[in-house]
Amino acid sequence: MKIGILTYHSQLNYGGVLQCWALKTFLEKKGHEVQVIDRWFDEKNKALEREYPQWSMGAWAKFFLRSALGLGDFGLWLRHWRTKRFLQQKLNLTPYHFVAWADAPRELGVDAIVVGSDQVWYCGEPGVFLLEGANLQGVRRVISYAASFGRKEIPAAFAPVFRQGWARFSALSCREREGVEICNSLGFQATQVVDPTHLLTKMDWEKLAHLKRKPETHPRLFGYFMSVDACAALPVLGDYAERVHGEVDIFVNNGTPFLRPIPRSLSAWLAQRKGARSVHVHLGAGPWEFVRAIGGATQVITDSFHALMFSAIFGCNARFIRPSNPFRAEMFGRITEFAAKCVQGALFCDNVTDAVRSLEQGLRITYNESALASMQAASRKWLTDNL
Repeated sequence: MKIGILTYHSQLNYGGVLQCWALKTFLEKKGHEVQVIDRWFDEKNKALEREYPQWSMGAWAKFFLRSALGLGDFGLWLRHWRTKRFLQQKLNLTPYHFVAWADAPRELGVDAIVVGSDQVWYCGEPGVFLLEGANLQGVRRVISYAASFGRKEIPAAFAPVFRQGWARFSALSCREREGVEICNSLGFQATQVVDPTHLLTKMDWEKLAHLKRKPETHPRLFGYFMSVDACAALPVLGDYAERVHGEVDIFVNNGTPFLRPIPRSLSAWLAQRKGARSVHVHLGAGPWEFVRAIGGATQVITDSFHALMFSAIFGCNARFIRPSNPFRAEMFGRITEFAAKCVQGALFCDNVTDAVRSLEQGLRITYNESALASMQAASRKWLTDNL
C-alpha cells in the first residue's frame, strides 16, 4: 500500500523530525511504500530556511565575520543544513509541497494517509490535519496515529470542526489518555498508542546513528532544553562535569540565545571563548547527531518529551525539569502519564541545580520494561490492523 504521512516534519525540532522518521520506518518494515506529505508552515518554509537565500551581501559578510570569530552563527546555519539533509535523505518527501490543501495537487499519489504524531490537533490550525478541504480522490483509508492535542481540553467552539474532520477518518488513535478522552467526549472512539519513536527498537536507532556503545569509564550527561534557560545552566553543568570528571553535551531547541556579540577587543574575544572543556554545546547538530549523543549518554537532564522517550529507549538515568511556563505546563500531562506507567524513581526536579544534585547523590531511575513492551506491542498491532 502507498501511504502518506501528514505531520509536523518541516521544522528544526529534533523530536518532531525523528518521530516522523520512526513512523515511516515502521510502516516500511511492514512492506508499505511510504512518503511524507511535504506540508510547510508557510510559503517560504521559514522554519527551515530562515530566509538565508534572501540575504543581502552585507548580511552575508556579517555572517562570515561572526562565524570566523566563533560567535555561533555558523553552528545555527549548519543545523538548518543538516536537518534539511536529513529530511531529503531519510523521509522520502512527496515531489510536491503546500501550505493549505487548496494548493495541493488533485492526485496525492497515496492509497492511505496517516495523520500524526505530535500536536497536530492543537487548536491553532487543526483543519489542515483534519484534512479540511483535501481532495481525497483515490485515498481509500485515513487514520490518525498517536495524534496529540497538546492540551487537556479543547475550546467548545472547535468541537464542530473536530466532529466534521473525524468523520473523514476510518480509525483514530491518540498519544495521551487526555486525547482519547477528548475524542470520546465528542462521540468518537479512539485508542491510546505509544509515540512513534517507541515503535522501533534500540537497535533501529543505533543503526540510524551508527552508534557503537563504549564501556562506561566516566559519566556523560546529555542535556536537551526546550524552555529551560540553557545559558544560565551552563556554569552549573560545567562545575558538575569537573567534579565527576565527566563530560556534558548540550542540545537546545533554539540556539539563538547562544549567539554572542562581536567582541570589542582581543581580550574580550578570548574571554568569550573560555569555557569548560568538558561541556560541549552542539549548535550545529542535526537529527543524526542528536540520536548519537543521547544514545551514548549515561545521564540525561531535559524538559523535552522526546528526550525522555529516547532516555527510555537507551536506558539513561534521566531527570525531567518541571515546566515553569503555562504553554509547557499544559502539555505536562503526557510526561506524568508516561512516568506513572513506565518510570520508577526520582525523575522530576524543579531546576537544573536540583537535577545535578540528584545525580551526584547516586540516585537512579529505572524503566518498567514489561509495561513498555506491552504498550509497544499493542500499538504496533493497532497500526497494522487499521491499515
